[in-house]
Amino acid sequence: MNNIDEKLLNVNRILCDNIQALDFLGRDLVSQNLLSNLRTFVEHIALKIYSDRYECNVDYDGIKLALENLKSDYKFLFLRKFHFFLQQTVSHYVPDYDGAERLLLKYYKYLLQIKNFLKERYDMEVLYNIDLFPINTDKTLLEYYTKIADRLAVTTMNADHGKTTERFYIQKSKPFFVNDKIYYENTLSLANDSASKFNRFVAFSTFEIPSNYAIKVLLKDDEITIGNRNMPVKLITQWTISIRPCELKNFAKIFGNRIDVRSDSLEYNGIMNFLTRTGMSLVEVIETSDDNYERIKDKGMIGKAQSVKFIESLEECRSLVLGNSNGCNVLRYLLYRLNNKSIRLQYDTRDNSFLS
Repeated sequence: MNNIDEKLLNVNRILCDNIQALDFLGRDLVSQNLLSNLRTFVEHIALKIYSDRYECNVDYDGIKLALENLKSDYKFLFLRKFHFFLQQTVSHYVPDYDGAERLLLKYYKYLLQIKNFLKERYDMEVLYNIDLFPINTDKTLLEYYTKIADRLAVTTMNADHGKTTERFYIQKSKPFFVNDKIYYENTLSLANDSASKFNRFVAFSTFEIPSNYAIKVLLKDDEITIGNRNMPVKLITQWTISIRPCELKNFAKIFGNRIDVRSDSLEYNGIMNFLTRTGMSLVEVIETSDDNYERIKDKGMIGKAQSVKFIESLEECRSLVLGNSNGCNVLRYLLYRLNNKSIRLQYDTRDNSFLS
């Protein structure tokens, strides 16, 4: 057993021992004990992933490289998000008992993701008794969600089934749990400027879908039977980031750049493929180090594109944000969401100039 595995399993043993003592110690104390060890747990998982390809030391520098490596693939996004939350909520203060229990309930899905990820990727058994930590599931919904999970299991085996859709925004995504697996109840709306809450619909997935950018999905119509009643359901079999060209075009206008963005251009597809593959946001892209930014820009997004239009505006945005210029936080928000309605609200309708 290598050093990383040994340290990872030692932390796992602490977590499982605390869960096992749940009846004796109580949920509040166990929650606090778990939270105090979870950041170390996630960082050692990141080290294990990094060591698949690179030599690394189990120290501060090694952890820093390992956490940066999590940005390389969308399948590591949940670990990045979990580590970020742990940094914000655990590192800076010690939550009280009630706060610790509420946090752990919020983080339960990440623990399940870690358990399933390490089993599937490394055949490593961790958090074997996580089911002992009770999650208050509405029993009236349990049958419904179980039927959904069964249909998703069949659909996953035939993931190419479904039809390509228009662009959508994810308005809300709620996880639910069936037999220690995570599924998502997603509320979608058409990605246009006139969409309202009255034309939203729900579709289920086995994967988490980013909610900050417009997406395209493959949708499959299915049905479940509850009692004697057949109920239609929509299942998502695939997804990809697909920001509306007008959103890129109008964001570029902030910098005085009037560009034509085509969804069939190499630049557009390079950016969309990169965001889908890595799970990074464009804000993360512009805030990364100079070396990483050049590598992402040249190899990750531009690729073989001969005509580069939006990237020029992205670089202007990067310069303003890194320089902490006036309006930089507004730019961060607009770039993170890239929602056409929000972008257009920033313009002075008298002369179409940006309101800073």
